[in-house]
Order: sequence, then C-alpha cells, then structure tokens
Amino acid sequence: MSVNEKISNTQFGLLIFNFISASIILTVPGSMVAFAKQNAWLSIFPASVTGLLTVWVLTTLSKRYPGLTLMQYTYKIVGKWPGKLLGLYYIYHWFFLIPVIFISMPCLSIRYCCRNLSIMILAGLTVYAGIEVIGRCNELLTPPIIIFLILLLTVSVKDLDFEQVEPFLEKGLLPVL
Repeated sequence: MSVNEKISNTQFGLLIFNFISASIILTVPGSMVAFAKQNAWLSIFPASVTGLLTVWVLTTLSKRYPGLTLMQYTYKIVGKWPGKLLGLYYIYHWFFLIPVIFISMPCLSIRYCCRNLSIMILAGLTVYAGIEVIGRCNELLTPPIIIFLILLLTVSVKDLDFEQVEPFLEKGLLPVL
C-alpha cells in the first residue's frame, strides 16, 4: 500500500454520494415516518437536495485545495480549533453512523454468516489495497447501482396507492422538512 494514494474528485464525489444515499435509504425513513406520517415520501426531496449540496460542496473544496485531506482544508477554512471540532464531528459521523448502516442491513443475520464472512474478507482486502482501489471500484459500481434503483422505482410505480397519502400535508410543510 502506497503512502501517497490519491483519488480523483469524481471518485471522491461518488464515494460521498454513495455514503449519503446509503444513509438516506437505510436510516432516515424511520425518523421521516415518525415526524411526517403519511407525508414521509415528500421528505426525500429536501433530504436529496441537502445530500447533493453536500456532495457539491465537498467536491468543490477538494478541487480548491488539491493535495490536502478533508481535515487539512477544514483547518485552513475555519481555523485550528473550530476545524478540530468539525473534525470530531466528521469522525463521529463516519465511525458511528457507518456501523448503524451496516447493522441495519438485513443480510447481517446469523443465517447469512458465510456470506457475511466473505463480504468482510473482501472488504478487508479492499481496505488493505488502499483508497485508490476503493475509489475505482466505487466508480465502476455506482452507475449499475443507480440504474438498478431507477428500474426498481419504475417497476414499483404500478403499486402506488394515492389514497394512502391522504390527508395530504395535514399538519403543514414543517413536519416534512
């Protein structure tokens, strides 16, 4: 593994996009339903806008500060101590939200132990190979994943029942936001 590994801005953006997408798909729906009830499906729009805005900001910053890590240009932008606090937030987010995402996945039951072991071995080898391999694999796998998600949504359109969303925005737009 090389000490000076780099990924392109596109690879970085796709990594962040996939992380945010997985967060939205696996962890957000429960809280959306708790607040917005039958209007939870509308919450996906502001969540998507904030997710895409986050991807845009991070890729723009990585272009503006080439050769620096996220933590390094955070220090340059907001200063030493606010940068450290923001870095702690990032560490909290990455190390505590990622396990929640993986624990939430139904394939992590005892019944699928062999599959999980092979996935863990493959993930360990990928991490050992470095961030460049992760970026390239992610760049290769993101388009088919997006295509399959679009196909899944397209096929499920026939099962829509608009009577399930009534009353529409009964408590206003605030619970959706």
